[in-house]
Formats: sequence, C-alpha cells, structure tokens
Amino acid sequence: MTSTSKYHLPKGTSADGPYGLLVTPESAGRGHPGLRILTLRPGEAHTLSTGDPEFLGLPSTWDSQDTDDRPPFGENE
Repeated sequence: MTSTSKYHLPKGTSADGPYGLLVTPESAGRGHPGLRILTLRPGEAHTLSTGDPEFLGLPSTWDSQDTDDRPPFGENE
C-alpha cells in the first residue's frame, strides 16, 4: 500500500516537529487517545508540555547501567 488511508500512515506522512509519528484524536477523526513517537539519541532530552490531556510515556529500550542501579524495566528486584 503506497497511499495514506484511514488506517495506514506511511513512514513520514504523519511526522511533526521532533515526532516521527504524531496522530491526534482530531487528525484520526475520532475521540480516542492519540499517539506520539519520539526518538532520542543517547544524551538527548525532550520537554513536553501536556496541558489538560493525560499522557503515558513508555521507553522502547532501557539500559539501567546508563542511569542508575535499578534493574531493567520489567525485571523483578
């Protein structure tokens, strides 16, 4: 599939600013949560002002050796 459709967004077609993917409830034409994907290189940071909406941030990778002595995300202590 090469064209943008309601359920398929080819890479880069929904990028906005620092986000490789930005789908809002408005852009998706629905009243459900959106999705933002932000890729950070080691040492990079990003500040997000959420305003009224609720947000959940999930790391796609985790290396606790770079940050502290806690076990990697999902592992029992």
